[in-house]
Parts: sequence; C-alpha cells; structure tokens
Amino acid sequence: MRRLPVIAGLTGAIVALGVGVGALLAADKPRIPGNVKSKIPKLIAKLVSGEISPDDTSEREQVFVQIDKLLTKDKKHAALKTPSFWVDAMLAASSKMRSKAAPRNRIVQEEMDVTYADDSPGKVPITFRNGALANVVPPLLVTVLPKGTDAKAWLESNWAANDVAKKGWVLAVVVASDKFPVSKQSFLVAHAFGHMMVTYKTDPNRWFLEGVDETCVAVQKAASENMPDRLAGLILRNPASAVTNVNSKMYSTYVLDTGKAEDVGNAYLAIDAEKNVFAVAGETAIDDLTAWVVGHPGRTLASSYDFVTATNEERIIAPWTGTAFLFSPAKRGDDVSFKVTYDMATGVIDLTGTNLGEFVVYMNDDLVDLDKPVTITCNGEEIVSKIFERDVKEIFDTADTFGEYGRVFMAQFRGFAPTEIAAEPDAGGDAGGDAGGDAGGDAGGGGASEDAGGGKKDGK
Repeated sequence: MRRLPVIAGLTGAIVALGVGVGALLAADKPRIPGNVKSKIPKLIAKLVSGEISPDDTSEREQVFVQIDKLLTKDKKHAALKTPSFWVDAMLAASSKMRSKAAPRNRIVQEEMDVTYADDSPGKVPITFRNGALANVVPPLLVTVLPKGTDAKAWLESNWAANDVAKKGWVLAVVVASDKFPVSKQSFLVAHAFGHMMVTYKTDPNRWFLEGVDETCVAVQKAASENMPDRLAGLILRNPASAVTNVNSKMYSTYVLDTGKAEDVGNAYLAIDAEKNVFAVAGETAIDDLTAWVVGHPGRTLASSYDFVTATNEERIIAPWTGTAFLFSPAKRGDDVSFKVTYDMATGVIDLTGTNLGEFVVYMNDDLVDLDKPVTITCNGEEIVSKIFERDVKEIFDTADTFGEYGRVFMAQFRGFAPTEIAAEPDAGGDAGGDAGGDAGGDAGGGGASEDAGGGKKDGK
C-alpha cells in the first residue's frame, strides 16, 4: 500500500473562494493531443493508486520516462499548462488509494489514530458513512459533536436522514472527549480528514467541516489556524462566539442560528457578505444547508491571499499555506503574516509580510505563465527572475508530501526573505545586507516533508 504522509500534511497545514482566481479560462489553454490525453492518465494511476510505492524510485522513474516520451508529442505543452488535467486523472485513480474495504450505505464505527500535542499517540472513535454513487468523487463532511453525544444516533437522525447527503456524500462524525480534547488541541480535528482520506475516495476540493454548539469554537480554530487552505466550507450550528483571523477569508462559512448565534453570523457577514451565510433555523433549515453544500463551487486556487500562522520554538504551526510553504520564521515565537500575489499579466509573484524567513513558492500555469520569465519579490526586493522549467516529478512530489491531490504544481522556488543586517559600530562598510537569494536554487518537493509534519501543535 502506498505511503500517505497525509496526517503530517494535514495537521501541519491543515485557497480560497472569491479572492481573485488567477486561472486561465479553458478556452485559453491549448488543446491536449488525443494520445497524450488518453495514455498519461493510465500512467498517473500507477503513481497514485499504490501500484508503485513512492519509495520505489526505480519503478517511478520508469513511469516518468514514459510520461516524458508522451509529452514530447505535446508540442504546445498543453498538458503541463493544464493543472486540471492532472488533478482529474489523480481523482479518477484515487479509488485504489483506499487502505481497506470501504463499505457503502451503512454506518461504520472504528478508531482512528491521533497524535497529541506532547507527541504521544492515541486512538479516538470515529463514525462514518459512505453514500456516494459508484464512479463519483463525492464531497466529504466531517462533524465534531459535543462531549457525551451518541455519534451514531446523531448521524442517523441528521445527515444520514437527508436524502441528498445520504445518497451522495461521505459523512464522518467525531465526538469531543477526554481522548479527543479539541477545546484545547484544535489541530486534532485534522486527523479525521486524514483518516477519511485514506478510507474513501473524496473530492479534495470539496471538504467541509462542521461544529455543533460548544464544539464550534474548536472547529473555528481548526479551520482558521490549522487547515484553512484545505477547506471549501465551514458549518457552524449555533455557535456562541466567533473565532476568526485573516485565514477565515480562505473558505466560506455557513452560520445556522438556533437561538444564540446572531453576533457570530454578523461577524462572518462582515468578513464576506457574498460568500458567507447567516441563517436563522426554521423548518427548511437543513434543506437550505444541504443546498448550500451542493451548490458550493468548491475550493479554488487563489491568485492572491493573506495568511497568518503562529510559531513556537520547535516549528511553524501551519507551514503549508496553499501555494507557499514556510520553512522557518525570521524569529521563532512570533507570528508569521504575509500576503502572496501571483500576477499573470506581469509574471511577478510577490510576498509581503512580517517575520518571513525561508520559504518555497509553488507555481503552475493557472497562476503564472511558465513560458515566460517569472520574477519573485519579497518585501519589496527582487529575489529571482528567470524562466522556470515545468517538472512532471514536481507534480507528484508535492502531492505526496502534503497529501494534496486537489491542486498540482509544476515548478517551485526556495529562497529567503531579505533581511537588513546592522553593521558593527566599528566595522564600517555597508550597513545593509541581503540574506535572500535563491537559497541554492529550486527546492526538491520531498524537502518540505519534515516541517510539514511539524505543525500540529497549536502553540498555546
């Protein structure tokens, strides 16, 4: 079975809707040759289905050679310019990624592995149901329930009782408990997504997280602090308070008020009144909520977004931000905050923020035109400007490293944020300096994996 570092990727990282999508229209993309379009997906399936282990470098290399031969027939590089081609092929093959038999149309209760803030392992009950039709990649909805709730009974009387969710979604429920202390360790919520990812085929661009009553605080923290780039939407049933930051703009939120959530609903409307919803519970409340999930456009790739994450002495809490990976802060213990913007017209990728240290930015032709030179700037200084080569291996290295199969990247750049270095009083010379540059060139996709697994602690 293929190795999936999904828990590490999700807890470390675990964009966005309506933030300015930089994707080219399909009509602007060159047409993929028929033989390339029909044959490459079969090779992709070998890489992502478990038929070839990620550790089997020899077999993987043979597949990459075959893909490269096919791509030589693609004179306009249409396939490499079309990220959705690779995503669709990965999803088509993802049913083979499941680690065990995945029953349909019945509620299953088992235990999932978790890792607590002190790095100790544990097991937590998880209840789930797969109602998806065959050959359909369904949405995934994870619900966190208050302590003492009967998970199976709740699922049976709620989502599993809804005809739409029952027949088309993958549903998972976890209950807050002493073994699942999400009020203190919100990052634990991400483990449920990791568990479901290796159990069922789901659409990675249609992941939804739901909180009920007092768990709404924990799920808001998990969404905004631990996995904002992973979620399409957040559902809050009767939350008592709003817990938000700039990352809350990355996903849409539905606040269902059953008596005490008016202030929370208004807080989310203030964040984005177009994509967020505040609804007062009534007879059609669940039908309306279901329609919102069904009609949701899903997670999209933003050309510009803001991001903030905490750090501690050991790690950055959420190093994977969606299109950039944060290797290190300038100063541990301080928050990292930045804005990244991909400008298709100028070919400029700009990062502007505070406490930025070493980073990697990822690229594809939905964000910048890789046929042309790309300039990367950070805090007003140019770090590099060159033509980046599209690399097929990069697609799969990044996908496997972060457990990210809903987005693909063909190129990356690793560098340092520029830092002014004060001169010694008697040293003379230039008082400024640049600690930036290309940090030895482009980073390998696997190089991010260790830090990607380190962000599970809330840092509080």
